Amino acid sequence: LKLCDELVQKLLEIGVDLVTATDLAEASKKNPVAFELFSRTRAALATAKIPFLLDLVATYEKQEEPLIVFSAFRAPIDLFQDREGWEVITGDTPPAKRTKLEERFQAGELKGLACTIQAGGVSITLTRGAHMVFVDRACTPTENEQAEDRIARIGQTRGCQIITLTANHVLDAHITKICVRKTQMIENSINAARVMG
Repeated sequence: LKLCDELVQKLLEIGVDLVTATDLAEASKKNPVAFELFSRTRAALATAKIPFLLDLVATYEKQEEPLIVFSAFRAPIDLFQDREGWEVITGDTPPAKRTKLEERFQAGELKGLACTIQAGGVSITLTRGAHMVFVDRACTPTENEQAEDRIARIGQTRGCQIITLTANHVLDAHITKICVRKTQMIENSINAARVMG
């Protein structure tokens, strides 16, 4: 969390208080270095969650419950490459292999799939699983929603449980708050457009 504290201090130095800030885009315009540090810190936060993630995964494996793990960053996903019964989908995964992994998961051949949000969040159906873990969220709400839809779609016969891991730090709490606010804005806009229509 030292890197997180450094980022919070850097943002304070340019006048951005994470507790009250509503838009980190403004901070990046004022100071590109702070934006770069923000990205590196988010990646470090994702990596710091790995021990808890592995404990959680082991619980699902013990219950023989298929699981999908998503992250915006590679480190939490890459660690599943050598885990027995698991496969990964990243930007490096060719489309034909993605389809094959989808088929294997749906056929019950895999304990779980670990995917980056952008690579695994679209065009595949994973309804054999009803449980999903987000190590972190993408800053674009639609990408998160598309990822959630991999299990919450036609063919799903069970209630879905989606868990997001949030570190006990103001930075991760703020990122979660931003994602929730963006999602609410989109939903309110769509609902308003429906009423107008």
